[in-house]
Amino acid sequence: MIMPVHNEDPRRVFAGVTAMRESLEQTGWAGGFHFFVLSDTTDPDIWAREEAAFAETRESSGLSSRLFYRRRPWNIEHKAGNIREFCERWGGRYKYMVVLDADSLMTGRTVVELGRRMEDDARIGILQVPIKLVNRHTLFARLLQFSSGLYGNVYRLGFSYWSRNEGNYWGHNAIVRIEAFTQCCRLPHLPGSSPLGGEILSHEFVEAAFMLRRGWKVVVAQDLGGSYEECPDNLVEYAKRDERWSQGNLQHLRLVTARGMNLVSRFHMSMGAMSYLASPLWGLFIILSWARGLSATASSSGAFSPREEHSLLYTILLPLSGGLALLLLIKLLAYLAAAFRRPEARQYGGAGKMGLSVILEIVVSLLLAPILMVYQTTFVINALRGRKVMWEAQRRDEARVGFAEAFRAHRLHTLVGLVIVLLMVVGGRYAFWWLLPVVAGLVFSAPFSVLLDSASVGRRLRRMGLLLSPQETNPPEVLQRRQALLVGLSEPSLVSPHPLARLIADPALLDLHISMLPSIKSAAAAAEPMDEMLSAALRLGAGQLRREDRLALMQDYAALQRLHRKVWQDWPVDELRAATGNGRSK
Repeated sequence: MIMPVHNEDPRRVFAGVTAMRESLEQTGWAGGFHFFVLSDTTDPDIWAREEAAFAETRESSGLSSRLFYRRRPWNIEHKAGNIREFCERWGGRYKYMVVLDADSLMTGRTVVELGRRMEDDARIGILQVPIKLVNRHTLFARLLQFSSGLYGNVYRLGFSYWSRNEGNYWGHNAIVRIEAFTQCCRLPHLPGSSPLGGEILSHEFVEAAFMLRRGWKVVVAQDLGGSYEECPDNLVEYAKRDERWSQGNLQHLRLVTARGMNLVSRFHMSMGAMSYLASPLWGLFIILSWARGLSATASSSGAFSPREEHSLLYTILLPLSGGLALLLLIKLLAYLAAAFRRPEARQYGGAGKMGLSVILEIVVSLLLAPILMVYQTTFVINALRGRKVMWEAQRRDEARVGFAEAFRAHRLHTLVGLVIVLLMVVGGRYAFWWLLPVVAGLVFSAPFSVLLDSASVGRRLRRMGLLLSPQETNPPEVLQRRQALLVGLSEPSLVSPHPLARLIADPALLDLHISMLPSIKSAAAAAEPMDEMLSAALRLGAGQLRREDRLALMQDYAALQRLHRKVWQDWPVDELRAATGNGRSK
């Protein structure tokens, strides 16, 4: 069980690990699983907290011989490089690995069943489990959780029907045959500079394609549940993640024609790229249609006759209506499939409230569509201009988006909406009323984004029985257990005092930290700067050092030991006990 992390909250990471381990214990197969937390963390404070959480979890959970942690000093090739390094250094000891994200949770029964299916079919290289979205409370997140739960069943059923053993891999909540993965999935560097060249960002589709190219099966276990992750709380954070995905998916166009690729893999990668290219194409289509209508049918007075307005409206809307009808049909089928199965319908609040939730989701989606169109158009343009997006940790707290941040994030949407309003008023008011959802979503995108980020609105809808999901109405034990553990891990021992101060003062933590440093590094080569840093740490406190100084200090075992000895010589015992958080003395 491997969990790559990058600047994540260690409490959440290790609470999830403990919850999954306990769930495995209930199956009787826990002895067959080891847990690895593979850190690419660059923040020194989070690094120190990770080690403290690791030590506490290992002591308190009985996982001392089955829980491992390591931090890479160099974040080479991000998550893909992190997993590849694990496979090369430790993979030979294991037959399979279950890949997790920092917010992933899987039940023990699901994990054991994945192992059983891999044992039954020696040609499966990757077995992916469908993922349910959980644990978020804003209106935006609840819309995602509801729609992925209800509509996702139909999408995945159709996908599984035609892809069969040529499915896809989403990068986590899946079991992987390590030998096959190591042989097939070493990713190349694309020619040219980033973002469309260099290292492959969205590696999951490519790894699945490379598996299929060598004759392995990639299967989506459509019938399995017990697999969960969290989603962004608001539209702004969703867009940040979407921009990273857009650049990764656009890179796939350079692999579509690669030699030996499976036809289904080419289709997967093409459709992934088209999911972003469709937005600028949609915008260009509307602009050209409108320009054509203006040049061909405008009267000498500069206004449209009613007949001309109808002609222009049909030119713009009719080609889009087929796609919209297909999307609505899928949502209707998903609703009917759940409504006719009463136990499932009750998990969504009953057939009536589930129907109201579907209507609410459709209305919000219509308002969101033009906002996402503008976002994704800018993403594509930025990628073509060579702007590289940094892959940072997803924001998982519940800090709200204020009006100022929302207006900064949506100023382009507002401007585009106002321009469309102006063109519609000049060109024809009849078309304006038909395109009102597009215009309204753009003009009011900032306050709409603030509304979507409201947890109070989301909770009020929950009390009304709207936008429910099965994970809310019948929460699985593994989710409840992680939440309970998070409450326990919020004790001061993990968050106060400063993480680096605790590391320096606590002998056991310091020994653990030094033992996990990748190489012995002495301060002798930079004695004078390090002496100044140590003096500042003693005078001001380690937490007051600059971030780069804290990082340098944590990588220098000799400096840490000097500071540790000085602290134990000069500090009162009571202060040392407070710093270590456990009353331990030297």
